[in-house]
Amino acid sequence: MKRLSTLLSLTLLLTVAGAALASQQVVLQNGEDLYDIQVLQATPERTVIHYGVNAFDLESVWIGGREYSTVDLGRRAKHLDAGLPELPTLRESIVIPDDAAMQLRIVGANYVDLPGIDVAPSKGNLTRNVDPALVRHNFDAFYASNDWYPAKPAMLDEPYIMRDTRGLVVEVNPFQYNAASHTLRVYTDLTVEVSAAGPGKTNVLTHRPSTRVADFERIYRDHYLNYAELGADGDRYSSVPEGGCLLVIAYDAFMGAMQPFVDWKNQMGIKTTMIPVSEAGATGAALKTYVQGMYDNDDLCYVLLVGDGPQVPYITWSGGASDPSLALLAGTDSYPEGFIGRLSATTTAEVTLQITKFIEYERDAQAGAAWYHKGTGLGSSQGSGIGDDGEADWQHQDVIRQKLLNFTYDEVDQIYDTNGANAARVTTAVNAGRGIMNYTGHGSTTAWTTSGFSNTNVNALVNDNMLPFIVSVACVNGEFMTTTCFAEAWLRASHNGEPTGAVGFYGSTINQSWAPPMSAQDEVIDLMIAGAKRSFGALCFNGSCQMMDEYGTTGQTEYKCWTVFGDPTLRVRTDTPTAMTVTHDAQILGDATTFTVMAEPGALVGLSDAGRFLGAATCDISGTAVVALVDALPDTYITVTVTNFNRFAVIDQVDVLTDLTPVDDTAPNAFALGQNHPNPFNPKTTISFALPEAADVRLDVYAATGQYVVTLADGMMPAGSQQVVWNGTDAAGRPVGSGVYFYRLDAGQFSETKKMLLLK
Repeated sequence: MKRLSTLLSLTLLLTVAGAALASQQVVLQNGEDLYDIQVLQATPERTVIHYGVNAFDLESVWIGGREYSTVDLGRRAKHLDAGLPELPTLRESIVIPDDAAMQLRIVGANYVDLPGIDVAPSKGNLTRNVDPALVRHNFDAFYASNDWYPAKPAMLDEPYIMRDTRGLVVEVNPFQYNAASHTLRVYTDLTVEVSAAGPGKTNVLTHRPSTRVADFERIYRDHYLNYAELGADGDRYSSVPEGGCLLVIAYDAFMGAMQPFVDWKNQMGIKTTMIPVSEAGATGAALKTYVQGMYDNDDLCYVLLVGDGPQVPYITWSGGASDPSLALLAGTDSYPEGFIGRLSATTTAEVTLQITKFIEYERDAQAGAAWYHKGTGLGSSQGSGIGDDGEADWQHQDVIRQKLLNFTYDEVDQIYDTNGANAARVTTAVNAGRGIMNYTGHGSTTAWTTSGFSNTNVNALVNDNMLPFIVSVACVNGEFMTTTCFAEAWLRASHNGEPTGAVGFYGSTINQSWAPPMSAQDEVIDLMIAGAKRSFGALCFNGSCQMMDEYGTTGQTEYKCWTVFGDPTLRVRTDTPTAMTVTHDAQILGDATTFTVMAEPGALVGLSDAGRFLGAATCDISGTAVVALVDALPDTYITVTVTNFNRFAVIDQVDVLTDLTPVDDTAPNAFALGQNHPNPFNPKTTISFALPEAADVRLDVYAATGQYVVTLADGMMPAGSQQVVWNGTDAAGRPVGSGVYFYRLDAGQFSETKKMLLLK
């Protein structure tokens, strides 16, 4: 390691001295940002990363009549060991080999020592049922030693498994403090190499699901520093991922009420299976065993539990229910392999209400509705210097607000303790229509402390069919085990039979800590505003993954008790929906094995038959989805459903053709074109024609004006009596209007035209 020059140290010391009585920035070297992280090299077995600190912030704090300093590095997390120096740390995940022990080597380092600085100790990882201002600073025995804290500038966490990847957190500590010499050491440049060193011993990846899931692929791109570099090698990371499977575990009496939801999920392209809880198990441990078996033998990605605590059991962790623990399906770590949600209900009416919310939100988006791009933020006045990034709750909400306003949102309410938050203001905002809500503050089982908005207020809402999704950083808002909690109230709310309240709620079953969940809330917003087409469950769980990266074990406890109330597969909306152009053939052969749909990159295409899953695919970068059919086609028609971020769902009907083979074994004596039947018709009609010999056939439809409409057949056909169905759409799949149409058959030297009438 190389220490910077004395002259530079003196210059920095003078800069710090000038900042002693105020919050000021200490500049170490030129750079656009406070710090830089860059992957220099990446192969599956070796990753080299450079870290640079260009500047940081110092702020004075008085403890026991003596001046100390807090150190901030932008929006980076800090060490929260009570009584030890509260210094920023850089913790990021990288992808590592499936079966390898990893070692870290510091390739190069430059640092500067700044004397005359006393770094304040951390108050620890406080929970949100206390006021941080009332917690006193304590000094660990470290402050009487000649040691450095943290002891190492870089280290590795234990490897973990996240579905079909294996990763670990690289922790770099660019700041170290020595209390005996009152010296702050700052690493301006640090380069580390993480490489394989023999077979793995911890959390070896032995099972990889056969299908890659789009929501996890998006997590990997954001989560792993070296993922993009590894993907450039053209390995398994480069193929187009799919939507993933959903397992619904429902209280037995709710199975019938849940069927429309299962049908819709299969229709939109998420293969969904439903089983009664009596089959899955009567305890949380039994549920975990069942889900584990499904994951090991299928491509399970999502799980939806249907029922309240007494109906569907749960695992416990740290004194609270832990539905997210069901997603820990590989290794002994705390990173998820799936996304878990709970539709909490005690009656079939509550089930029906909630699935109506979910289905209509995705399928029946409201044309021209402005509420999708309006939001609300609520924050307490507490937490300054304690919260993530050193922010008080209301400051944290202001940062989120600005991000949303820079995205698709044009209005975000500021309902803070600092400006007179109350329940009436929340009611007014929600009833006017809000698409997203974020809360950071104190909470209870039935209310937000900031504003006092409670279950009673939720039940009085009249925001009919204008339903926000909510991320709540608060104590026990999701404690569903003993009473109807705040999160449940939002999901069960209705007004005169119309859905009100919320469409999704992320709430904890325990007292949340102060800083870590703020990090997760930041990440949820950052991922959403990046334009990622994400499910609610993926957004929430990905936020928690970032929190676990930054805060380690304290973040892991938060993840395990932070519960998604609602459908984890729900595709969130952040703007007024717009139309999407979708094209595909109007018919499909009964023995076809694939079906091609053209839409937009990232769009999910589902093929179904009355709620029966037939196949799904995600459109590639060209907007093309080639859907492999996994089940037999019906004799009538199939449904094509295409969904994408902030788009109207497109739902089409495609006729199944069984008519491109002879109707009988006797070949006709002459070419002939029959009259369509029925005629007039709506919505479809059958056109028959006869081929005495194999011929190159073309059958076209024209409008009465002579304008081309669509081609129904084009190619070689065998001898025999043939039939083709027209469903009243043009070549782009758009319905045509009522009127007279002509159809013309060309087969070899034969040509004939007839007319038909479409009446709507």
